[in-house]
Amino acid sequence: LFQSVTLRTAGFNTIDLAAMRENSIFFMIILMFIGASPASTGGGVKTTTIATLILTVKSFILEKQDIEVCERRISETTVKKSLGIFLIGTALFLIGTIIISITDPGFSLLEVGFEVVSAIATVGLSIGGSPNLSVLGKIFIMLFMFMGRVGSLTIFMALASRGTKKNPPIRYPEGKIIVG
Repeated sequence: LFQSVTLRTAGFNTIDLAAMRENSIFFMIILMFIGASPASTGGGVKTTTIATLILTVKSFILEKQDIEVCERRISETTVKKSLGIFLIGTALFLIGTIIISITDPGFSLLEVGFEVVSAIATVGLSIGGSPNLSVLGKIFIMLFMFMGRVGSLTIFMALASRGTKKNPPIRYPEGKIIVG
């Protein structure tokens, strides 16, 4: 219980993480990716983001028009923001894992994934890989730590919003796309 809490907030290490089984390390990666709750100092995509996405899927399965929880509706804007944060976080994790596995081929994919998620979610834990990374690998881990601290959504929104208007004067007709 203590270790599951520290994975999402403090990064305090009480056991030898390198001695853990692979399925436990994989579960730890998931907890670090989800992270802490909003307005806390913990990183990750945040518990409310994941909860919003789960409620959205539940609403879709039950064929409800609104996404509801505790006798309240969740706005479409919140759902879009949650989806954006989740996809940006997932993309950062995947790109980071690929980059570090290329710069440091001596590490297993699980070890690389752990180090990358720990950096992005600003957890500060390691299963022994960080000190043994190449200089290029360490530079990329530092970049992922910076992006995790500032917030990936903040960085991408700042880059994407340059030169674009918030509400365009023309709104196109809605298109019908078959998905699923």
